[in-house]
Amino acid sequence: MNNNQQHQSKHNNIPKNQHQLDPKSSLKNQPAKRWIPVVKPLDILPLPPPIIKVKRKLHAEFDAKLRKVLPGSKIMDMNPKEQFESLRKVGSGANGAVVRAVKKHTKVQVAIKRCYIEDQDTPHHAYILRELRIMGCLNHPNLIQLREACLWEDHLWMCMELMSCSVFNLLFNTTTGLSEGHTVRIAKECLEGLVYLHSKNYMHRDIKCENILLGRNGQVKLADFGLATPLNRVNTNRLGTAKVTKYHLVSIATDH
Repeated sequence: MNNNQQHQSKHNNIPKNQHQLDPKSSLKNQPAKRWIPVVKPLDILPLPPPIIKVKRKLHAEFDAKLRKVLPGSKIMDMNPKEQFESLRKVGSGANGAVVRAVKKHTKVQVAIKRCYIEDQDTPHHAYILRELRIMGCLNHPNLIQLREACLWEDHLWMCMELMSCSVFNLLFNTTTGLSEGHTVRIAKECLEGLVYLHSKNYMHRDIKCENILLGRNGQVKLADFGLATPLNRVNTNRLGTAKVTKYHLVSIATDH
């Protein structure tokens, strides 16, 4: 037997499972699979719709009144804290504090009055809306003008033109007082503003040195219309106003 014959006989003697796997035989050796019986699927109820939280706008009733009082061009619907910077308190009015601020994109200095809004205090709403109507809709060189207003969260922001100082500040910081010419000019411009205001059926009711403002060019403007009221409104139920306490009348009554 030659070498080729010996090699062939050895090759033939190799067990079949070592030489070539039979697919059928390998499947027979595997354990049987467990079949899951087919059953009718249960009826699955549809999921409820997602709960969408609707964010209720704060002070919706006051906001609706605000939009009736002012033209749309003077209402700002964005966060005023992102529009103004360098806020610094400079005074206070009948309805809120007044701050000096700078508008970011124009770098113009403005005065801002911030008023706290409470839903239940509707009489206070009337004072604020009346002040907005006078500043936002009436136009006279001797009345302070409203540039824009914004109701944001619990506060109303009134953006107004910024004046240099009030007559009170001017008198407080001088020892000589005002000259007769300056006094006459201030009185004249105040009266011109009041005549116009009365022609629009409003009276100011809070004329004092703090509410007479002076501009850099010497222009005189009346400010703070928080106590203004229509001329045709008759008040027979009380003495004074809801914003002012007549303490001196109380002391007079006590003395007598």
